[in-house]
Amino acid sequence: MLRGRLKPKGDVRCKWCGSIAIIKYGHESGKQVYKCKSCGRKFVPEDPFKKLKYDPMIIATTLDLYFKGLSLRKIADHLKQFHGLNVHYSTLYKWIKRYIDILER
Repeated sequence: MLRGRLKPKGDVRCKWCGSIAIIKYGHESGKQVYKCKSCGRKFVPEDPFKKLKYDPMIIATTLDLYFKGLSLRKIADHLKQFHGLNVHYSTLYKWIKRYIDILER
């Protein structure tokens, strides 16, 4: 197994220090393990869409409508009207709060 290849893209960050200076460091339970060159810790990146009740496309639609200026209640109405989903506006707020960090990277 090769260790120490620098990851060329900055799409994975160290979950401990936030650095993009990481290397692939093998596999654990079938998942890629990385090692941070800054802090020296090993980690497996988490999937932001893991354990979701709703389709990721619904969440992407919610984020798109939010950034176009629609209110949370109007977005909830849109999801009910066009997708047949009854999602409370407070749930939409939690999605936006959770995924806005991912979009900013």
